[in-house]
Amino acid sequence: MKNYVEQYKDKIDKKNKKEDKDNFVYRFNYVNLDAKICLNTMVSDQGPGREKLPTFVVWDGEKSYLCKEFKTPDGLIIKVPPINDPFYRSFYDDIVFPDTIIEDLVPTDIVDETITKFLKAWHTHPDDYFVIARNYIKFTWVYERFYRRPYLLIFGDYGTGKTEWGKFIAQLCQNGLVADDISAPSLARILEMTGSTIMLDEIDKIDFPKDSEKMNTILRNGYRAGGHYIVAEQEGKKFKPTSFCVDQPKILVKRKMIRDDALTSRVIPFKMTPRDKDLKDVMRRNDESWWHNQRKLEFQAIVNLMLKWRWQNIFLKEDILIVPGMVARFNDTIMPLLKMGNLEDRKIMINFMRKQEKVAIDTAGDDQRIMIVKFVYELTEEANGRSLLGGPPSRISLTDIVDKAKEVVGNDTSEFEFKKAWNPRYIKRHLTDLGFETDMKQHKTYIKTESMGDLLPRLCEKYNIRPELELSVDNSIDKDIDTDIDKSKIDINKDRNYV
Repeated sequence: MKNYVEQYKDKIDKKNKKEDKDNFVYRFNYVNLDAKICLNTMVSDQGPGREKLPTFVVWDGEKSYLCKEFKTPDGLIIKVPPINDPFYRSFYDDIVFPDTIIEDLVPTDIVDETITKFLKAWHTHPDDYFVIARNYIKFTWVYERFYRRPYLLIFGDYGTGKTEWGKFIAQLCQNGLVADDISAPSLARILEMTGSTIMLDEIDKIDFPKDSEKMNTILRNGYRAGGHYIVAEQEGKKFKPTSFCVDQPKILVKRKMIRDDALTSRVIPFKMTPRDKDLKDVMRRNDESWWHNQRKLEFQAIVNLMLKWRWQNIFLKEDILIVPGMVARFNDTIMPLLKMGNLEDRKIMINFMRKQEKVAIDTAGDDQRIMIVKFVYELTEEANGRSLLGGPPSRISLTDIVDKAKEVVGNDTSEFEFKKAWNPRYIKRHLTDLGFETDMKQHKTYIKTESMGDLLPRLCEKYNIRPELELSVDNSIDKDIDTDIDKSKIDINKDRNYV
């Protein structure tokens, strides 16, 4: 029988043997900016009569080569996910991978033209939507360069084409994947293993944190590089915390604008409206499978270009771009896309985001409180204007706030939903929570004038509610951008190695 020392030695030997085994993970892509390593999965043709098999394409800034696995500088072995594995099989069916290595340089203007032409062949939207879409697509192919990873938001009522628009954009993004109804733990694992730009369809549940707090945690953490989602996983009888990287770009598709004001400033929104009358017959989708297979080949041709474009741009660096007068959070959100576009695209995107900055103030908030403060401010300004004609300014009643809300949001909601959300009882509760005092006179509830003197200016400053003249951007946008670019001496071709 072995003594205690011999038994201890056997345990050490077994432990060392286990540690000698390869430490590997399955990944579709890997980037190390410091070592200048860019790794992507493509579907490689292995020869006549054989199916296409997954292969890594490695680019180190000078040359490319194919491999089945790759050892990172810190010793981690990354392997191509098996194409016949039941779990990964679905990803190979859904994600449009490159199947050709483009050897020549791919100019950005060619990429812009190709993406825009394809999207306009099947969609009809304002021109600035196509500018945002093509620059967001490019951003997803080099998102590892940036610390902030903004989301794309597509919202609108039933029948506005928001899902189709999102799918077309997603399938041109890097490892674009569409998910309909997915749980937070499953989403975290998929993002970790695939590195996908994921489109989350019908994601309205994020407006109700009590029902979807875990999903909101992923969205809040995943906006920045290195954002993680931690879950407790069971190993035998014990639980251990496991961390999943969730910092990939995301496309959110839902019915209405996001209610959370913090998340609203982290998205670039597309508001969808019915456009059936503008949709030509040749733009309508075919229900035959061959039609969708043909579109997938077109997606793949563009994705082939994007892989080479990724290699040309993944290791570049550019200076910070400051938009004059824009709130820092909104500036952070649009900045990565500004670095993707040419000078004209930058003007369009800044104008687009400035309008979003104003809309966010008007429509987003915690339990409608920002909107209520906005309405109180506007009613106060109107009352002060009337007082200039003589007589004291009118007091603000809860009915006045309801009427103001009807003007702004009444057309976007049903009468039942509006009355449920904007009744005087709820408004009074929010005003009280904000610090206002009310009283009742002649069967009407009014905000006490003396309670607004110091409180209203502080709330306006907190929620960035400013006079309308300061928020107007249409007449000054070109001047502001040109002045900013002159001061910063920004050269959009600086440090770029594409032509």
